[in-house]
Amino acid sequence: MSQITTMDRIFEDDNIRTNPFSVLSEVSKIVNGSDDKLARDAVIFAMEKRELFGQYKPILDKLTRSVGLFPYVDFENLDINDKIAYRFNQPTENSDIVFHREQAEVYRALMSGENVVLSAPTSFGKSLIIDKLIATERYDNIVIIVPTIALIDELRKKCLKHKAYKIITHFGQEKADKNIFVLTQERAVERDDIENVDLFVIDEFYKLDPAAEGDEERAIVLNIALYSVAKTAKQLYMLGPNINEIPQALGEKYRCRFFRTDFNTVSSKLLTLKAKPNRKQAFLKLIRTMNEPTLIYAKSPGQANTILNYLIEELPVIESNDDVAEWVADNYHQGWNVVDGYRRGISVHHGKITRSIGQLNVRLFNEGKLKFLVCTSSLIEGVNTVAKNVVIYESKVANNAMEYFTFKNIQGRAGRMFEHFIGHIYTFDEPPEPVDESVDIPAVTIGENIPESLAVQLDDQDIVNESLKNRLEYLHSQTSIPFDVFKELKGVPPSSIINLANDIYDHVSAYHEFLCWKNKPSYDQVDFCNELLFRHLTNGKGGIRSSKQLTFWWNRLRRLGSGKDFIWDVYQNDSNINNMNKAIEASFDFERRWANYMIPRLYSALDKVQKHIFGVFEMPAGDYSSFIAQVENLYEVPELIALDEYGLPLPIAKKIRKQLKLGKGLDETLASLRQINPSSLYVSDFERKFIEDAMKNI
Repeated sequence: MSQITTMDRIFEDDNIRTNPFSVLSEVSKIVNGSDDKLARDAVIFAMEKRELFGQYKPILDKLTRSVGLFPYVDFENLDINDKIAYRFNQPTENSDIVFHREQAEVYRALMSGENVVLSAPTSFGKSLIIDKLIATERYDNIVIIVPTIALIDELRKKCLKHKAYKIITHFGQEKADKNIFVLTQERAVERDDIENVDLFVIDEFYKLDPAAEGDEERAIVLNIALYSVAKTAKQLYMLGPNINEIPQALGEKYRCRFFRTDFNTVSSKLLTLKAKPNRKQAFLKLIRTMNEPTLIYAKSPGQANTILNYLIEELPVIESNDDVAEWVADNYHQGWNVVDGYRRGISVHHGKITRSIGQLNVRLFNEGKLKFLVCTSSLIEGVNTVAKNVVIYESKVANNAMEYFTFKNIQGRAGRMFEHFIGHIYTFDEPPEPVDESVDIPAVTIGENIPESLAVQLDDQDIVNESLKNRLEYLHSQTSIPFDVFKELKGVPPSSIINLANDIYDHVSAYHEFLCWKNKPSYDQVDFCNELLFRHLTNGKGGIRSSKQLTFWWNRLRRLGSGKDFIWDVYQNDSNINNMNKAIEASFDFERRWANYMIPRLYSALDKVQKHIFGVFEMPAGDYSSFIAQVENLYEVPELIALDEYGLPLPIAKKIRKQLKLGKGLDETLASLRQINPSSLYVSDFERKFIEDAMKNI
């Protein structure tokens, strides 16, 4: 008999009503056994039915306390010894929260000044420890690196209650006396004012491994951030899920204490279903049985759209989201399938929608206005929701088989403390085989195969491998480009920079007129630059696969800006886009992937290279800084674009631009937004709610 079957039998409602003491006796036997994980699960299953135990609740509290789940205990039901234990697990004497047993151990280690690497399940409550460390106000400068913008948003909102600190999430924000930097690794390495760090936190630290989920470029940048910040940070806290082993060098270099635990605060039931008569029909049959908040994992944005369309066909129209649907239809396009989705209590979350729409969808889901949220890994990595169920439509990430580590991460999204004690995970494929997960951290292990773009950031004393020394000696001795440029262009492969430089050297006179521009380049100049970049620095990503295509999309953005006109032009003129959903998502994808990130990154590299080479030849050089800023901000005022991350979509931000202080930095804009009287604005009620929510979260 499986563990799930056993638990279901023990905790049948009728069984508890008839024999509550007998049920708790069975739980007690499990708790007194040798399997700690099984003991916690038994108690959590009992907590799901707590109200049925009536007068026997104090016994359940005693069992709950014995497995260390203090947050679930009713303090008044405890005896004096258990009350002492409860108080011992609170971060401070009069705290409003209590840690579970292993949370308290990690917290005490950090409070004693230790460096900690924590590997624990999703429901462990790793971020609560950060929150309570901040609450002590013992740290002046805290740096927290997270992998996604969605996590920046979630963590920023959690930090707002700490009034002693300024929360910094963008490059242009100025430091205060006490600061919390909440940044992606890309934003962290951009800043040159991260110093005197008292606490350095890396969330989802497994992403330091270049082999993790196939994103070597971002892993290298994260390693650069770790290396540069940790060398002077007073304390280090790295957290993530399901890692069994860390490099020995990490513990030695940073004197880290490694906590590896499977301590969970919610339990889960994993049910593997047959995809019969086919996956779609089996999925829809399952969906018809569900009445609680459900995340549906899709392998890609394209599959998320397909699933959304299945649900639109299946589910009836509801009335609660008409305002959302109408606003999205008016500001983007009525043919976008999320409009019909809202009217049926469903939507999507993935990397090809705007950040403010993504935040809106999570909020609507957590408020119960969406029953189903179809998502990719953009939501699975760390963002908390009220999901009772997780349905894995297909066990793949893009076109690759899902690894055990990713599967466990997704599984951890089902259930929520105090709301859904038991999460349900449904899959139509056999789960991946369990493996012992380890993580490589090249900035720490510094092996001979370390990527050059990371190696150039290392201090001389850390380079002991002879093969690596020889590789770096070549980069120092070559004369095409100064070594310092490699260090400045964080994450860009030095060999690619050298090839680009040599190309320009070989054709310096012919290339000069196409590279010496400033501020506003011509179409031909941008097209030429893009050809160089595709030749040496990129093979393209997403929907952009050639330099000509990049030039065409850039010119469209320059002419039309971001919004409905841009989307309509994509729909009308791109032969490979045959419906409005693809047009909208291609537009958003270009803006986020290329305009906001890739073009600024690539042109920054080209800018440094051409300046050096033309300086050598005493020829007038170009200056791309203004162009980069314009593209990065979609040819809009930078502060309006930044407000999208604060939950204020660009169409609304444009409507209230006269009430905002613009052009003097994001801090000034946020300050002016706080002073707005929403009731005086000429906007719809729905837009007013958007503005009010944004004001609460700045």
